Amino acid sequence: AYLGDPGAAAALDAIEPRAAVAGQHNQIGAWMTTIALIRGNALLGRRDKCAAHHDAAVQLHGQGTLLAWHRGLVMLYAGIAAAAGGAWSQAEAHFDYAQGEVEAHGLTQQAPELLFWRAQMLMWREEGDDRLKARELLARAAAAYRRLGMGGHVRLAEQRAVEAMDA
Repeated sequence: AYLGDPGAAAALDAIEPRAAVAGQHNQIGAWMTTIALIRGNALLGRRDKCAAHHDAAVQLHGQGTLLAWHRGLVMLYAGIAAAAGGAWSQAEAHFDYAQGEVEAHGLTQQAPELLFWRAQMLMWREEGDDRLKARELLARAAAAYRRLGMGGHVRLAEQRAVEAMDA
């Protein structure tokens, strides 16, 4: 999804049956699949498919998981899924919690991710000056990604900033 692969949506649909099910015991592969589905579907703008995994992300965090292996903060993903579902205050609460974890644990690579996804939430919400705020957050995210040497993420943040101006 990050690379714009035209087969990304089909690949996500193919792994959907292996996702974690909220309220059940799930194995690590199911949790990893769920995190990948949240991120990939959000990047592709498939908000309903992303939002469907909110409860599973909250459950994973509730079981004591701070970081989803190499993918980042679980509450970041809960925030993404809540935002995709239009649950704005819930998304903000999840993002705020994740921000506290970034600060408490020095998770510098997660800081630009939070900026990026907060901006995406604002672009989805589109209230008042949300698009202007989103552009500001995306500019900060791009600068932070640049400092971390994450060129692909810089390009994506800059692309989204252009989208925020166009609407």
